[in-house]
Amino acid sequence: WNGTLAPGASTTLGFNGTHGGTNTAPTTFTVNGTTCD
Repeated sequence: WNGTLAPGASTTLGFNGTHGGTNTAPTTFTVNGTTCD
């Protein structure tokens, strides 16, 4: 749980997640606030 990295250092991150429920299609989609068609 080091809060800093030295210049030129690297680290590896991991992610674990779960989702329960439905995954319906979105009604709108935006990128940087601009609606996509």
